[in-house]
Amino acid sequence: MTDIATIAASLSEAQRRTITTFRATWVCSWNSQGHEALLRKGLVDHLTGNCGSLTPLGRQVRDYLEGKSS
Repeated sequence: MTDIATIAASLSEAQRRTITTFRATWVCSWNSQGHEALLRKGLVDHLTGNCGSLTPLGRQVRDYLEGKSS
């Protein structure tokens, strides 16, 4: 089982902003390093360039960061 709180705590401020600011279907990092970090954590699926869509895990983390988790 994945601990959403642990994943959320491991994110940088820029990663938190990226996950919570963009639409779930179009999440873009400022640079390739940021995008690769989100890919490695399993939070986004690559679409093009530095952009991807949130994975189910990414959506759970976003909900947690926005205080929507139970």
